[in-house]
Amino acid sequence: MKQIEKCGIICEYNPFHNGHAYHLKKTKELLGKDVTIACVMSGDFVQRASPAFFDKRLRAQAAVEAGADCVLELPFLYATNGAARFSYGAMKILSHITNIKWLSFGVEGDVSIDLLNSIVEVQINEGVKLKENLSRFLKEGNSFALAKARATACEFDDEAGILDILNKPNNVLAIEYLIAIQRLKLDITPLLIKRTDGGYNSLELKPPFASASAIRRLIDGSLPFDNFVPKFVSDNFKNMQVDFKLFDGLARLSLLNYNGDNIALKKLRESAQKHKDLDAIILNVKTKNMTYASLKRLILHVMCDVTYDLCDYTGEFFTKLLFMKKSFAKHLGDFSSNILISSDDEKRVFECTKNEAVAIYKTDTSASNIYSVISRQNSKRYFDKVF
Repeated sequence: MKQIEKCGIICEYNPFHNGHAYHLKKTKELLGKDVTIACVMSGDFVQRASPAFFDKRLRAQAAVEAGADCVLELPFLYATNGAARFSYGAMKILSHITNIKWLSFGVEGDVSIDLLNSIVEVQINEGVKLKENLSRFLKEGNSFALAKARATACEFDDEAGILDILNKPNNVLAIEYLIAIQRLKLDITPLLIKRTDGGYNSLELKPPFASASAIRRLIDGSLPFDNFVPKFVSDNFKNMQVDFKLFDGLARLSLLNYNGDNIALKKLRESAQKHKDLDAIILNVKTKNMTYASLKRLILHVMCDVTYDLCDYTGEFFTKLLFMKKSFAKHLGDFSSNILISSDDEKRVFECTKNEAVAIYKTDTSASNIYSVISRQNSKRYFDKVF
């Protein structure tokens, strides 16, 4: 059978909205209707170390309804990590799909591929000046992400302009995608799509577009959000409600039961003994060096038995096919054996000689179990049907 050319998209779709549908449509317009789109999507938990607002299968199905051909799950370990690990894990998955030719991603502002590549070159080379400035900015109390952005900007004449680019989350991810492509030595061409809303963290509401952050705020306030998402999403939302308070309670319980030696987790445990609310627990411990996001991520990793060493793993691992078009079934041979499709494939995981790959799979099933509790679903949901 003739191999079909494919384009990868790395995403969270938390929730899937009209901007995402636009991205898929624009990608097809630029590459041609015959291109196949393979999405790599965060599963039960997302990068902000929170449960996904919508179930992963619903989000994957929404993507397929809007034009994607298949959606693969980014394992919990990578989905709930920083931009570099998030991007590396996703690109590693795409590297195991035959004939991936492009990577389509959103950018914010007037950003060119040449400019992004210049930033990538600076960050990959890690020159003496970059290292010195990074150390200086860290000592001044900046978070690692901000210190890295400021140190990078110092390498350019338009320091303020570069810093502005690096302050936008989509652009930071774009740079990490390009770094991962280089490190994995992939022959993949980037395709930049400019965002149509106010940006990743924008709370602006201008139908038909709004950011996922703005839509989540509407959902939190029990306000209508139908104007900003495809009908499929709004029609199915009530079937997939997540109990965030229950998750917070489980997170606090994991801290109260913690008996390890990690200093940050010990402080969080002490805070959990004094405070009932998860936000209050974290804010009581938060410092310039221990950010809110990093502490929340640390709690979530403890809940799913993620170790520090596992986070640095760069070898092979397994991932799950979440959903696909029925017509794509004939192309499943384009996937490597690392991609799991049904419960019959689980045997292959436990026959694997790489302990880290098995551990990553176990963190995925742990995350699935937690999500099944907070969304009141069957615990066997990990291997849901793929179409």
